[in-house]
Amino acid sequence: MKKPLMIAHRGYSQFEKENTLIAFTAAGAIEEFYGIETDVHVTNDNHFVIIHDEETNRVSDGHAQLNVEKNSFEMVRKVKLTDIDGYAGRVDLRIPEMIEYFRICKKYHKIAVLELKQPFSVEQVQAIIDIIKNIDMLDNTIFISFHLEALLNLRKISKTLKAQWLLGELKDEHYEILQNNNLDVDVLYTTTTKEKIDKCHSLGIKVNIWTVNDQEVANKYAEYGVDFITSNWIKETF
Repeated sequence: MKKPLMIAHRGYSQFEKENTLIAFTAAGAIEEFYGIETDVHVTNDNHFVIIHDEETNRVSDGHAQLNVEKNSFEMVRKVKLTDIDGYAGRVDLRIPEMIEYFRICKKYHKIAVLELKQPFSVEQVQAIIDIIKNIDMLDNTIFISFHLEALLNLRKISKTLKAQWLLGELKDEHYEILQNNNLDVDVLYTTTTKEKIDKCHSLGIKVNIWTVNDQEVANKYAEYGVDFITSNWIKETF
């Protein structure tokens, strides 16, 4: 049985604050993680920053209510994030710039799994690619997004860069789109069956599942032959 490749969801986010440099470093230090997943938004002055939500309210426990896309990088960087235990005094918990995430992935020899959180334009996708290329990480990056538009804009630039379409459920009408655009799939595990995984593989489509935080579930999908498992904490299966 082929082992699935483990992806650390928003860094090692079960034990460190999600999408922070400390969470990425924690995941980087764990050999069993093949890749580190994160989320990218763009500020109103065109800085690419790492945060899942458009707003800073949740990650700051309500201390800062800022819309990332409507504010400058300087303003976003000032937001202090609370630690997972609720402590708000850590000076090192800030919203990272995208390049900082890639530096950590490169340092620890991890695949970067970058979720495009907005329907980025061709120009914005090109800007992201240029940053990644300049740090020599383009061959070690997988682009993922719920926004098919962003992935199709990626395909206007490159037909071969690795990319996965994020889906809540893989349906019959999706297979042709995936095939025609050389996309793999990243799908909610609770809607995914062995039959769907087998069909994807028969079409040359790799399957990532999110977000699995139960060892028995991870083991089951490993037996199904899934290619990647995205998790907040599981380092390895079986």
